This record gives sequence, structure tokens and C-alpha cells, in this order.
Amino acid sequence: MADLDFFVDVVVSGALLGVGLADSPDDVARALGSDLAEGCDRVAMRRDYGLVEFYWARRDRSHPWHASSFTVQVHRLASIDVTGALVQRYGPFGRQLRFARLNAELERLGYQLEKITQEADAGYRLYWLAESRMSLAVATTPHGELIDAGDVWSISAPHLPETVSAAGLGEQRQAIKDGLTHLLRLGHSQRRDWLDRRQPAPRERVNWWLHLLLVIDQQLRHQPSRRPDWVALKLWLLHQGQALGCLHRSRERREDGVLRNRHAARGCRVAGAAADRRQRRPGLP
Repeated sequence: MADLDFFVDVVVSGALLGVGLADSPDDVARALGSDLAEGCDRVAMRRDYGLVEFYWARRDRSHPWHASSFTVQVHRLASIDVTGALVQRYGPFGRQLRFARLNAELERLGYQLEKITQEADAGYRLYWLAESRMSLAVATTPHGELIDAGDVWSISAPHLPETVSAAGLGEQRQAIKDGLTHLLRLGHSQRRDWLDRRQPAPRERVNWWLHLLLVIDQQLRHQPSRRPDWVALKLWLLHQGQALGCLHRSRERREDGVLRNRHAARGCRVAGAAADRRQRRPGLP
């Protein structure tokens, strides 16, 4: 199956024929050709190349297009003929892509897909490769005569770690929220005990930590009166996650700086408003 190399390249690299989420519509057209269908309005563009669809977005007409996602619609192999640059590079394409075959080749090359749905969802099961942020939808039931259970339905990017975390740990969301609220009241050593008791298995640990941070982000939006407490807790968790090797140091520094700057800016706005009131009302303390 000569076209297997194409699908492996897409999953591993997060790009196809050298273009991906960092490229403009003109860059993609140079790689894939001009045989396409286009839908476009002021702030969104979709280009359909048959097997592949790209999406771009922009703030308004004065700003450049930025790729927001792309999808290899693998299920279309059953009803279209792949032509052009893809065939020139990879050779003829078959009529289906069996997940077992693709997964075996990825594992042979040292890549491990992670299943991110606990069970079939509307006839599909999702898999994810963290290195490239690519997701694969695999049919769990037949669709018509040409799509069988076990066929790859589509391959898409980007599928972000935050999304994977939320999907994989959705059932624990309330328990984590309650636990984090409890953490607000604890001291350092008690917080460390709480973390130590709840660390999941190593392969699930990064997603678990990302989910903690996601839940705190929600509380920052929904509980503005407790914002300083949640900011302090998030900074503490970022430091702990890095110390335990669960979060990368660059992420910690970036999040730490953003949080501190936002919190400082908010403090300046509050202080400025208070000074304003004192000027208008000299007797105000």
C-alpha cells in the first residue's frame, strides 16, 4: 500500500507535502495545486482539495490569513480519485485506510497513539499523537458499503493537549473542582500531601496536570471575587508540576509571567479607580 507513507507522514509531522498550520493559502496552493473548491467570507476561508480540506481565519480584511485547522478526509477515498501532487509524490491511493495497518506502521517507527475516547462516540473512536497534535477518527460501525468498522475516517490538526485532557478526564471534572477549592484553604505541606495522594499513572500524569490548570482557568473566569486566591494556587501548581517533571519549565515561566502581569495590571486598575474616587470625594479614605 504505497499511499500508507502519506498517512504516516501526515500523522507524524502534522503537515502534508511540507505545508500545515503555519502556512498561508498561497503556500498550500503551491503545494497542492489549483484544483479546489473554495468557500470564503470576510473572516473565514475553506479550501477543499478533495482528500484534504484547509481552514483559515483572520480578524478582518486588513489582517493576513492564519491557518486554523486542516483535515485529511480519509473516508472520501471510497468515492474520489486522488490526483495531482499527492499521487506524484506517493503513488496511487487505495479505497480505504485500515487503522490496524496504519497503527502497526506507526508503532514500528516508534510512535504510540493514545486513545482519547473511553468508548465509541457516535460510531467513531478518537486517537491522538501528542508529538504532532494530530487526531484520528476511526469508524466503529460500517458506513454504507465502502466504509467498514476499523477504517480511518479522518486525520485532523490541531488537537490540543487541553482538549485531550478535558475529554479524557471529563468524568472527574467536578471532583477536581471540589478538590482545588479545598486546596485554597490548605497550607503548603497539606497541599503537597493532596497532590501526592492523587497522582495518576505516569502515562496519564501530563493530562491530569493540564486538567487541573484548565479547571483553575474556569474558576478565574467564574469567580472574579476570588481571583487572587486562584492566581496564587495556579502559580503554586505550575511550580510543583515543573518540580515533579510533569510540566515543561518554559510553560511554567510563560504561564507564571502572564498570570503575574495580568494580576499586577488588575491591581493597578483597582488602585487607579480608588485614587480616582478619592480625588472626586476628598473625604473618602
